[in-house]
Amino acid sequence: MASSRCDGVASNAFKARKLRSEGKRDGAGRASGGTVRVLIVEDEARLLRLLQEQLSARGFQVWTANDGKSALRLLARRPNIVLLDLRLPDMDGLQLLRAMRRTDRSLPIVVLSRVADEGSKVTALDLGADDYVTKPFGISELHACEPHCVTEVSRLLSNGSWSLAI
Repeated sequence: MASSRCDGVASNAFKARKLRSEGKRDGAGRASGGTVRVLIVEDEARLLRLLQEQLSARGFQVWTANDGKSALRLLARRPNIVLLDLRLPDMDGLQLLRAMRRTDRSLPIVVLSRVADEGSKVTALDLGADDYVTKPFGISELHACEPHCVTEVSRLLSNGSWSLAI
């Protein structure tokens, strides 16, 4: 089964980002009174489409990018959360993670990746990822992630019963 850092204990960096962002977002990850805006950065077309359909059907505003350059452009739209694959065609996902952190230190970022080794997970978390979920994953794994960064996404998705075994 896939593993993640969904241990319920937020890192110090995450706690610091959360404190800086509390005035910008409510507890569900929404900007004051708005729709939850999700940026999905994924180069696997099937998974990207599935995530987009599931989130859109549940009322989220979803933007998608299949490469790093597109993701950086879409970051200007101020998403409330990012679901980020590490293996992208035009840039390393860790480079993109660094760039996103420079742009917005409080933006919740959940890495979704096939890379399962401990070193990759630790590196991504050290660079600012709020959580790391290894593919394939079930939606319940997203539900178990850092509650401060994916509460609304995972709560709404858990009302359905789908999983991703890509």
